[in-house]
Amino acid sequence: MYSPPWLLEQSQQIQLAVKKSSWPPAQWVHSSCKVGDKIQIRIGGDFYYDPPSNVPIPDMIFIAGGVGINPLLSILLQLKHHFQIPNNEKHLPKNITLLYSAKQKEELLFQDTISELKNGPLKSFDYRFFVTRFPAPDDHQCDQRGSQLREGRVMEEDLRLAISKSYVENVICFICGPPPMADAIHSQLLKMGVTAKQIKYEKWW
Repeated sequence: MYSPPWLLEQSQQIQLAVKKSSWPPAQWVHSSCKVGDKIQIRIGGDFYYDPPSNVPIPDMIFIAGGVGINPLLSILLQLKHHFQIPNNEKHLPKNITLLYSAKQKEELLFQDTISELKNGPLKSFDYRFFVTRFPAPDDHQCDQRGSQLREGRVMEEDLRLAISKSYVENVICFICGPPPMADAIHSQLLKMGVTAKQIKYEKWW
């Protein structure tokens, strides 16, 4: 699910991004499902963010790998919705950063949507794209959306730069991606002084 909760509340819609694979549910979506088919949805887990409306939200850092962008984009789109509510901005994060990694540029999902977030009400939003397998522009070259596209993985210096925009005690980090990536990022954040309570993560296999 990548759509924001407000869309479900207002329009009774859920939008999913399903990567094509041999995993039976994904294979069914890409090869067999059709308009009118009924499905069951299981709801649960603790990877979500539902802050109280009257308490300031800490600065936020999102680290995504591949299709792990889905739940993080859902949160970002919900934040955008909150920023559009009059007189609500004082409770919202002062800094929001997304570090998004994929094997190649074509696998970076929702590039236009992410770019539009920066040009919209999320004035404090910044993002970086990373590609790990195929050549990307050099470290100082920008893509057509104005954000640097880096070659390589999300490194410790990238995390430090994101954290440096705030006090380490005033950040909450969301990680969603393959287990090796999620474990590595989690360990690096702990070494930087981010506490376990400030880190929320989900691994997909």
